[in-house]
Amino acid sequence: NRSICNRSYNDLSVFDAYEVARESVMPLFPEKIIIQLGETDLMDGEHTSDEVISEYRNVIKAIRKVDKHQKIVLVSLNNLTDREVQAEFNRSLEKLASETKSTYADISNIQQDDRTHIQAFRLLKFFMSDDIVLQLI
Repeated sequence: NRSICNRSYNDLSVFDAYEVARESVMPLFPEKIIIQLGETDLMDGEHTSDEVISEYRNVIKAIRKVDKHQKIVLVSLNNLTDREVQAEFNRSLEKLASETKSTYADISNIQQDDRTHIQAFRLLKFFMSDDIVLQLI
């Protein structure tokens, strides 16, 4: 008995995320937003983890300006080839979640294979509880 809307975009940069959310997510007035960003930015090598986390913070602030009670879940990365960069980023993301009163969802230990998306969904089901509208951006 939930409404779940998926607004996923391939290769979405955290630096473009708020504009996408403003146009396709916020008009739905979701109770909860699940966000997994940063992979594209870190893989292209144009931004550091600190720069991506800083922009993540800006996206969260912008979303909260629209709705200060917005429930936000930040999902760890699990697909970077450089596991050290991934681990550093995920630690920073977990800290950001705490600082912004968001929830951190750690899916970083999922093995990369043909069932990766199914495994990730199983872990994220916990965060999809409540009667919510959910957007993945």
